[in-house]
Amino acid sequence: MKSIIADLIADNGADLHHLIYSDDDYKHLSESLIGATEETTTGATRLRESIKCSDFPTFSINDTLTKRIVENRFGVGSSVVDGIMRATNVMLHGKRIVVIGYGYCGAGVAQRLRGMGAHVTVVERDALTRLEAHLEGFRTSLLEDCLSTAEIVITVTGYDNILRKEHFEKMQSGTIIANAGHFATEIDVAVLSDLSESKREIRQEITEYILPSNRRIFLVSNGNLVNLAAGDGNPIEIMDLGLALQSLSLKLLVEDGTSFKNGVQPVPRDVEQYVAQHAVKHWIE
Repeated sequence: MKSIIADLIADNGADLHHLIYSDDDYKHLSESLIGATEETTTGATRLRESIKCSDFPTFSINDTLTKRIVENRFGVGSSVVDGIMRATNVMLHGKRIVVIGYGYCGAGVAQRLRGMGAHVTVVERDALTRLEAHLEGFRTSLLEDCLSTAEIVITVTGYDNILRKEHFEKMQSGTIIANAGHFATEIDVAVLSDLSESKREIRQEITEYILPSNRRIFLVSNGNLVNLAAGDGNPIEIMDLGLALQSLSLKLLVEDGTSFKNGVQPVPRDVEQYVAQHAVKHWIE
């Protein structure tokens, strides 16, 4: 693997960064890289909390307001709702839905669901973010206190095993569960399977798990990212913004990479403003 050389990496979920810092076959790349970009919320969190990138500059596309507001809140919010509706063919109006996580993606999902007429409860561990959800008009709750009445539960956190054995045991029969986080690890599917007496695929993207006492839980897309697994992902117009931010950030690293500190950092404001101005010109003016 020593023959692999790279000047730049464009990452999505921090998987390439993880290889560089965990696999001996790729560690040499940290010495030659000019810099990198990371597109996602989950990837930026991994880089700050576990991977600890420190040998080259990495621009976090997700730290831009353009990405957080336009792509996460509107793009992800809309495409998650679309994926769930396609997969389940269930009417969302009037449904009691729990959204776990109220970051920019979770907020977008909660807001789009409320726009569909759903009764949304937000579960959020960060006190300030929970307060934000409350002030924006959402009911907030601890996870264990709202599962017994939920009809749909959606994880949007970026962390592993958010829904576990004790949570499945609290759910009423007929609960639909889906993941809108980056990796298919937010729902402990293995434990759900172990708890179940049987399972069967009842639609292309829906698996029915039959628990003791004939209680049923319906898992969407095997816990994979629902807007990609059951839908088409974000609208292309919105993805254009994130891709533009990545491209211009990589260009900046090539032209002036040595002027930036090592580690994860925001995209320079002038790059973000350039992209936003062109979006305004194309979409509005």
